[in-house]
Amino acid sequence: MSIVARSFLKIEGKYIESERSDYLLQENAITNKEYCALCPKELKAPVKYTDVLIISQFLDRKGNVLPQNITGLCHKAHCRLQRLLFQAQHAGLIDRPANHPDSVLKWNKHNIYYDDHL
Repeated sequence: MSIVARSFLKIEGKYIESERSDYLLQENAITNKEYCALCPKELKAPVKYTDVLIISQFLDRKGNVLPQNITGLCHKAHCRLQRLLFQAQHAGLIDRPANHPDSVLKWNKHNIYYDDHL
């Protein structure tokens, strides 16, 4: 009769300060109604069209941008979000709605990439 010895692996977590902590929003900026969530005045790193997870937070289930009164974005950030959504859809990073006229065209299958300096 053989006895199998079981070994356990113990993993401990340790908090390490991130080198990118300067890019986080400050706590008072979130509660302050002076700035919106994507306001370029408060964000140190601008949102690009490749940041699909950030853009998708402001979309409804059909793939359209939610209105300003729901998202709480300022006019400038709302217009910029619409432009980023357009660029992400044309680059193929976000799906277009099924009833969008460009989604049924067969020749519109090649991705488009934009400069990040805009």
